[in-house]
Amino acid sequence: MAVIFSLALWLLLPALNAKSVPQHTLTYSQFLRDAGAHQLKSVTIQTNGNAAGTLTNGHDYTTVIPVQLAGSSLLNRLQADKVSIVASTPGTSSGSQVLSWLFLLLPLLFFG
Repeated sequence: MAVIFSLALWLLLPALNAKSVPQHTLTYSQFLRDAGAHQLKSVTIQTNGNAAGTLTNGHDYTTVIPVQLAGSSLLNRLQADKVSIVASTPGTSSGSQVLSWLFLLLPLLFFG
């Protein structure tokens, strides 16, 4: 029973993170053009240069910002273009989340 439960969690947990909103991958140049055209609503910039956010049409996007260009001039430009900015560290991948769940559930498989 515990094996079936663990398998169900392994299959269902990644699906819970799935979004039905279309997602676009923007080049850095397109990202800057969209910001200047006020088509970016928000952006979350990670310390490794990965960035994701929402366009004004509600669609999600991802881009990569060259780390050496992610300084105050970029932030000032985004603020001037009325983009909501959040800075973050890279999060965990769904694979590492599944691995964490597996380690938590392993004792149940052996002792449950």
